Amino acid sequence: MIAQLSSAWVLDATRWLIPRRIRAQALVLAVCLWGVCAVDFATPGLFDRAGNIKFQDFLPLYVSGQLVAHGRAGELYSQQATADSIQTIVAHPIRVRLPNLYGPQLGLFFVPLARLSFPAAAGIWVAASLLIYLVCIYFVWKSCPALHSNLALVAICALAFPPLFHWFVRAQLSALVLACFTASFLAFRAKRNGLAGVALGLLVFKPQFLVAIPIVLLLSQGWKTLAGLVFSAGAQLVFTRIYFGAAVMHAYFDTLRHISRVIDVVELSLAPIQMHSLRSFWSLLIP
Repeated sequence: MIAQLSSAWVLDATRWLIPRRIRAQALVLAVCLWGVCAVDFATPGLFDRAGNIKFQDFLPLYVSGQLVAHGRAGELYSQQATADSIQTIVAHPIRVRLPNLYGPQLGLFFVPLARLSFPAAAGIWVAASLLIYLVCIYFVWKSCPALHSNLALVAICALAFPPLFHWFVRAQLSALVLACFTASFLAFRAKRNGLAGVALGLLVFKPQFLVAIPIVLLLSQGWKTLAGLVFSAGAQLVFTRIYFGAAVMHAYFDTLRHISRVIDVVELSLAPIQMHSLRSFWSLLIP
């Protein structure tokens, strides 16, 4: 009985989600999201209409690049040094704490942008991220024959994708994560399992993405993919260790081991609507 009801619900949903309705809803969502973005960002200076820093999440990455460029890599995980640098950039009293929680290799990656002003660097990074996003969407679309006749619909849905709006206004690293997963997807489709693992291993710059994946590969006996992942992640960490030295790597891993101390400080400085945690969920639900 339950199975029949479930099948009926799926069938009804399929009949309701026709391309015309999906297109209309995606258009409405895209206009609302990007209309709000345009109005919110149409203010001079670094602050939007809501009083938030424009491209806020790019600040720690920008500061990391500056520290590396100025020979201060030893301060990458000094939360006070990061806070002071952000305060200097913003040039306005702020209470938001934005610590550096990424590997030191990302500081090296962003050195070229760190030589520019923050607004210019953030704008270039957002534009590059958007290009990466669209390229990933294109390759996924091209690899799915059933979508070939719906290019316009795919494009509209891609622009209406709410996470795109969020990482755009905050200038996050999500585009790099998406690129790794897309490369892995394409490699799997081409039966290049080892290369798929190499693409997944690149995610070590944001290690929380490599918590479940190795376990899944181990349980599914995906040895070739797992070997590629270990090789790729290991090579990135070895290079970072050689370039930055033991002290910086120790500070990075110490930050990861004691992440709760950093997050507690961060959550206290951010509004609940900016968080993705149970604490913010319950504080919004029951003020």
